[in-house]
Amino acid sequence: MFFYLKKILQALFLPHTLIFILLVVSLILIFRKKRLGRLLLLLTIVFFYAVSIRPVADGLMGGLERSQTIVRAIPSGVRTVVVLSGGLRNEGADLPAGSLLGSSSLSRLLEGIRLLRQMDAGRLILSGGEWRGRRLQRASAAVMREMAVELGISVNRIILEDRSRDTHEQAAALKSYLGEDPFFLVTSAFHMKRSLHLFMENGMSPLPAPADFRGRQEKRYDLFDWLPAPHSLYDALLAVKEYGGLLFYRVF
Repeated sequence: MFFYLKKILQALFLPHTLIFILLVVSLILIFRKKRLGRLLLLLTIVFFYAVSIRPVADGLMGGLERSQTIVRAIPSGVRTVVVLSGGLRNEGADLPAGSLLGSSSLSRLLEGIRLLRQMDAGRLILSGGEWRGRRLQRASAAVMREMAVELGISVNRIILEDRSRDTHEQAAALKSYLGEDPFFLVTSAFHMKRSLHLFMENGMSPLPAPADFRGRQEKRYDLFDWLPAPHSLYDALLAVKEYGGLLFYRVF
């Protein structure tokens, strides 16, 4: 029940859902209260423009990514790298692992492998199973394992957690593997704050190892950056989702 409550609230307050709802409401109002309907339609257009341009997407991402830094050295005593899945694309298709992993999953996995290769006897824990509450034909963690093996990582160094549905369940599922020992937690930079909170809440000792940075480090914009673009809208959506997740766990 808790899982589905999160997903319903998330779906309702994401920018693209809000825009759709506001458009429907404004069109209904135009036939009954023209002035109010037109005002709401104008505000919806302004809102759509705002969340679809690069400067706003970078601003939203910046609040999540600004404090995240790449791991340059491996502390002594750290022997575990945990990589959280970022989902699949073309799920169910007969394609190589690299074509099935979403861009976030691939970026996270490559960062995890980079860290693992700097350890003499480290282990790689790959986590992620269901998507939107349903079992996948191939769990995302299993696809990441296939890709890791193709990139030269011994299967004996890999541990699979393939039943969790979201970050909350990943943290709970990995407690038995990790205990209180320090480990690298690899996920997207924008997703790190929420992930750290959930893992530490479960009594674990994660060390942030961010990947998949999306916000621009040097914010120099040209004319095209001020035009609506799908990738800007998508990044804004991801950022709003993370802010919503952080707020949800603070409240509940």
